[in-house]
Amino acid sequence: MLDNIEGEVILETSVAPFTSWKVGGECKAITFPENIEDILNVIKYCNSNKLPYVVIGKGSNILKSDQYFNGVIINISRTFNEISLKENKIVVGAGCMLPKLAFKLARNGIANFDFYAGIPGTVGGAIVMNAGSDGKETKDILISVTYIDENGKIVKDNTNDVEFGFRKSKFQEKNTIIISAEFKKESLEKEIALEKTKKIADRRKQKFPLNVATAGSTFKSPINGPFPGEIIEKFRIERVRNWRSEN
Repeated sequence: MLDNIEGEVILETSVAPFTSWKVGGECKAITFPENIEDILNVIKYCNSNKLPYVVIGKGSNILKSDQYFNGVIINISRTFNEISLKENKIVVGAGCMLPKLAFKLARNGIANFDFYAGIPGTVGGAIVMNAGSDGKETKDILISVTYIDENGKIVKDNTNDVEFGFRKSKFQEKNTIIISAEFKKESLEKEIALEKTKKIADRRKQKFPLNVATAGSTFKSPINGPFPGEIIEKFRIERVRNWRSEN
């Protein structure tokens, strides 16, 4: 099974260790492709054997049930994580962690990636859900995305073709695998970039301690509000007041 894969293949194993919530039942196999050819071979194997497949990065936005998944999980976080600084753009692998990217670029005096410091996901996941925080979203800094489509063809789309919405993109409706992305490159004084990035990272640590299994924020927070916490708190206060008036 999957003998032509260069990367590691783990058969009949639990998905839990590969997700941030550390829960989830077993699957038929988890693969860690070394290159694009590996991914194509996994897809070919799954299609030939009529097996479903799912791609993940660090599993920070996944809640896997305890039910057995008779399919293959493609984990791209080990190898597809390179960061390449070009003259007028930044090329990043889909498996690269967002905080790592934010600090790497801040140390190189590059602006507008500080909001990624507080998001515990990968570049691929950020594109799929148009991840954002602090009033910024992935669509604001993305130039293009390269992915493998449903037919095994490598495609490159510009930002306008991704159909971004609030925490949404066309990739949520398609069985595609993002490989890499190109981002805008804007300069900023190194000290300022690092200060902004550290500030957001520290704020996240206060909200979501690193020693706790968490998937981050549970509710969607529109850029211009109203924010879920505020709505819940107002509702709580109103219920308490009503209870007191009735008693």
